[in-house]
Amino acid sequence: MFRRELPVLFDARKRYMEDHWWLLDVVFSGYSVIALSLPMSFTYKADFGEGGLSNRLWQMEKAELDNYMRLGRAGKMSMLLVYLLWAYSLTKYARRIVVFLWRRSVGATQ
Repeated sequence: MFRRELPVLFDARKRYMEDHWWLLDVVFSGYSVIALSLPMSFTYKADFGEGGLSNRLWQMEKAELDNYMRLGRAGKMSMLLVYLLWAYSLTKYARRIVVFLWRRSVGATQ
């Protein structure tokens, strides 16, 4: 949920990670954000790799890296933080690939 008066808009040109970009832009523009620890939705499939946009792991990863770079270029975060987030993101991506390949190999043997 967000306030209607919030001047930060979604970027309609982005195909992947547009919600991530929007939230980062809100936070790094100085607006307050409150995290709720309550589940707001449920899913009945794996978090990634089973279908839909989340099945396009590399496109999602490139968009996440682009989100960080855009904030760095806009001066909203330091380039040091951009590169640290890139390292973290690429590590998460490598883990996703391993999990995805493992799931596929386990599924193939059943």
